[in-house]
Amino acid sequence: MGSNITIRAAEHLYWLGRYLQRGETMIAESLNAYDYVIDRDFGAGKELFAKLGLSIDYKNAKEFLHIATYGDHNSSISGIFEMARENAIVCRDLIDDRGFSFLNHIHNTLQEGKNREVSSYMLEDILDDTQTTLGIFFSEIYRPEAYHFIKFGQYIERVDLMVRIFDSLEMILLDTEKINMLGHKLHPDFKDVKLTFSDKTRVTTLFNSLIGQIIVSQR
Repeated sequence: MGSNITIRAAEHLYWLGRYLQRGETMIAESLNAYDYVIDRDFGAGKELFAKLGLSIDYKNAKEFLHIATYGDHNSSISGIFEMARENAIVCRDLIDDRGFSFLNHIHNTLQEGKNREVSSYMLEDILDDTQTTLGIFFSEIYRPEAYHFIKFGQYIERVDLMVRIFDSLEMILLDTEKINMLGHKLHPDFKDVKLTFSDKTRVTTLFNSLIGQIIVSQR
């Protein structure tokens, strides 16, 4: 790892990227499931969260949307953005002010909506703000290495969710190439990922361990 960023900051940048990607994906997939729960497949919301190893229950589509956003589980949209903001605060000096402002706005919007009915329009607005936040961080970040850590985290999260939610290895091939390129930028001895097996649990374990190749222990 380069010397411009501390190990602690690198970890938080990486997790910032992961949580932002997780938030974007969970909003999009929850909205998609919500549409199905309304009039096509009442169990679509349960099926989505079952793929993440979670069991949820709801009486109607509106309740599903509230549980997806504020439920007491580790994939709630509100909880995901809480973690994104916490990681952003730690590496505040490495990220763009405007991007942090958008992230803070998302966090505040979710906090203010806790005791109100969750609407699809609110989540669509948050999705737009999340995509804007990612765009700002990737285009205006002060240090290229910080950009690479956020992007690395984003791609790792994309791979993890594609395998778990969509049960597809074909969908991760392009992201694997990007992860390899970023890995070499972040550490000269990074070993390229080669998908030589089809066990999906092994695949996600492999990708989730890659940050260890880059952040070497000098704690």
